[in-house]
Amino acid sequence: MRVAVRLLRRDERIPSPGSSLLNPRSQRAKLRQMMMTHAAQEKQFEEQALFAGLGGASSLPPVRSKKERTSKATRRVGRDVAERAKCMTDSEWESVPMDEKHAFTKYMSQMLREHPTETTEQQRRRYFETTMVDARDLDPQKTVRDEYERIKLGLPVQLKNPQHPLGVSQAVYEAADASLFDPTNVHKLENAMTHIKQVFADYVHKKREGVSTEAERRQLANMTAELNLETQKHLANTFKYAETRLRQISLEEKHRQLKEIERLRRVAQQKSGGHRRGKKEKRAARTEKLKRMISKAVGLDMNVAETVLTEMRAQEEFLQFCEVFARLTQGSGFRHTSNDESLSAYVENLRKLYSMNADTLSTLDVVQYYASKEGSSPVDWAKRWYEKALLLPLQNTPEYKQLLEIQQREQAAFKAKAELSEPSDALAIQAESQVARVKVRKVVNIVEKMFMDPGDKRLESWHEKRLRYLAHMQMERQIKRVRENSKLFEGVECTPEAEQCRELYRNIMERRAALRASSAEITATTDGTQGVVAAESRVGENEQKLFNVYDDAEATALFEKIRDITKQVIQQRRIESAAAAKARSLQRIIRSLRGGEQSLAEELRALQRQRRERITQRLLGVVENDVKTEMEWLENMEEAERPPLLPIPEGMSYVSAADVRAWRDIRMDCERKAGNPFERRKRVFQPELFGQTWRVPDRPLLFWGTGVTAVQQALRHAAEDAERKRRGIPLAPPYPCPENPWGWRLAKDILDEE
Repeated sequence: MRVAVRLLRRDERIPSPGSSLLNPRSQRAKLRQMMMTHAAQEKQFEEQALFAGLGGASSLPPVRSKKERTSKATRRVGRDVAERAKCMTDSEWESVPMDEKHAFTKYMSQMLREHPTETTEQQRRRYFETTMVDARDLDPQKTVRDEYERIKLGLPVQLKNPQHPLGVSQAVYEAADASLFDPTNVHKLENAMTHIKQVFADYVHKKREGVSTEAERRQLANMTAELNLETQKHLANTFKYAETRLRQISLEEKHRQLKEIERLRRVAQQKSGGHRRGKKEKRAARTEKLKRMISKAVGLDMNVAETVLTEMRAQEEFLQFCEVFARLTQGSGFRHTSNDESLSAYVENLRKLYSMNADTLSTLDVVQYYASKEGSSPVDWAKRWYEKALLLPLQNTPEYKQLLEIQQREQAAFKAKAELSEPSDALAIQAESQVARVKVRKVVNIVEKMFMDPGDKRLESWHEKRLRYLAHMQMERQIKRVRENSKLFEGVECTPEAEQCRELYRNIMERRAALRASSAEITATTDGTQGVVAAESRVGENEQKLFNVYDDAEATALFEKIRDITKQVIQQRRIESAAAAKARSLQRIIRSLRGGEQSLAEELRALQRQRRERITQRLLGVVENDVKTEMEWLENMEEAERPPLLPIPEGMSYVSAADVRAWRDIRMDCERKAGNPFERRKRVFQPELFGQTWRVPDRPLLFWGTGVTAVQQALRHAAEDAERKRRGIPLAPPYPCPENPWGWRLAKDILDEE
């Protein structure tokens, strides 16, 4: 008996047939159901407090059919298994029953398609190893619908009404501004949300203890309202900032596209030859190229290279003048033949024509004339010209500057040593300085290096090679110029100007002979008869060095005439050569137009080129037009974002307190009379202004331009228009325009002047 009683007292009681446990309609069963529901609600409430599922989706609609119940239960089981699968071992996963695995795969399939970011690596592994689904078949671009999920995945999002799905009211959105956007507000909102969770957890705790929760409820209500408003403001500012930034980026992109179109157009014009560069531009481009070459090869600075080029050009002009002067006066100049093709032959010719020896150069009439102008010896002038022509590029090399610094330091050291040392050491110091000077002279003597054998031992160092290269480059330029001059001034000897120059030069020679004879007579008379032989030999030696015919005014005048004629001939020949080049190109065009197989092919090529140019220009025009239209649209959109100007207030009228009191007395008197049934009364007092009824004010009012009712009515109309715009319904007839920017449908007011 006791064993039976003990069995009956166990938790797993088998209810007797008459027990209420078997009757679902009994009172006890209903109580049990209520208790279970209460426990489930409490559990859900605590889950909400813990996981902060605030403001989410509302509770699901009630289940109506068996199929829905089954799918809901399967989903719940699948979710539980997915939660457990996060931390399951392989053996535990093997022990999960098949129906639960089936529910898990259904749940995970839906999650991977719709919310792939909410699944963990372990869940995905269990799903793919259970189902053998190919992960490449899941395309989030097509399956993910939730906008927030798409943003998390970095997929393109389409927000048709940006403010509504994300919980921003129209009023907050209108009041937002892009300049108010602050990304740090996100952290403030997150901290506020954490605070709300803490308060909510306190509220749940107090509620379960049965303590008063009024303070928490008030705090929660205020905090959630404030957080909601701040979140909406932040979102609205974010949307406005995003729109503004998007427009800015689009405009910058369009500007870049326009620049690229302009560049392509310039390239097309240059290829087609539509944009011909002028002579000055070509010369500047050539100079820049030469400067770059010199700076790259020789190591000179760009400004120094420019100075070097200027000096070289001056030398070339001087050599050209010498060439034409020799042709006009003596009838002979540089001969350009077919045998002069090698560089060594040109160098030999140049050496014969313009010797690197200053004594030889000083015999030229041009050199003697310029020397007499400057009041110096022709040999000195020739030496200075060579120094300027050949040592100027050398002096700008870093090695030469370093050499000069060393030389200056040595001189300073010698000077200091001389001051400190005894007089007996002066001779030794002088000898040392003389040796150093000789060394420096050997280093910088570029004239002898110019015609050295390339295999010479002295040209082994980089510095020597660099100097050699500089001299060689200058020689090549001079050779090229002389060759051009020989072609350009060919046949100058047979012109009437040459005859005139020869006549003037003959006069100069006669004048020189006369001056030389007179100077010889003077020398002979002063020296006497003794030493005649010595005098003759002295004249022979010093004739070249001391005697300069251009110290005489008459000879100088004759030379200046020859110089003017020479310059005129040079200028005329240059013009003629340019005209001849033009005539040659014109002749070529005429020949091509005249006909023939070659000209026909050239014409076809020209037609094809023109067609390509037309197509290129048309395409560029289409693209440019498209870009400009897009830019105009973006600028108009930016302009449309600004609200239109409000109407200027005008015509204020004032209703005083005395008027209000008088009207109130009249109204009260009217009401008193209305209460007396025996007194005759026509109608209720209704004030009128200009034939229109007027609501009597009961407090002092300020009227700005239009009446208060009309303004309220207009604002109501504006709100209706905004609602129509939001819904996409067309507006009512009074559309916004410059005269009526808000599109107000104003009733005629009593205070309007007209």
